[in-house]
Amino acid sequence: MMCIHWCFRETLRNILLSIYANKESVDETLVEIIREPANEEGALDAFVSIVTGPPGPNPVQLMPSISIPVLVLWGDEDPFTPLDGPVGKYFSSLPSKLSNVKLIVLEGVGHCPHDDRPELVHEKLLPWLAETFNF
Repeated sequence: MMCIHWCFRETLRNILLSIYANKESVDETLVEIIREPANEEGALDAFVSIVTGPPGPNPVQLMPSISIPVLVLWGDEDPFTPLDGPVGKYFSSLPSKLSNVKLIVLEGVGHCPHDDRPELVHEKLLPWLAETFNF
């Protein structure tokens, strides 16, 4: 049983290392934050439901109906949804189509900017919030 927990933790760590551009972000705390919910009762059923259930509306369907200000922070090293992929191209085109959308590409950042480079996310997010909502 000990190997299962250790192997899962190491597999999770390796997956995270492939997602995060800032490898220093993948520490024990992050691994545990992501791993811990898997120990909860019903976790497997929830995961299967997420993976096999209907995907729900996609961004192309949703974005035109959103009228509030939207800030999109995108990591330029995102391996799952690269900026030059279909979803990335769609979001890159939005600021010229929708006046409420602003896109900022974060250099040296992977799929999870808020974990990967929180200081860079704050550097972009806080001024945008202040400007947009008069904080």
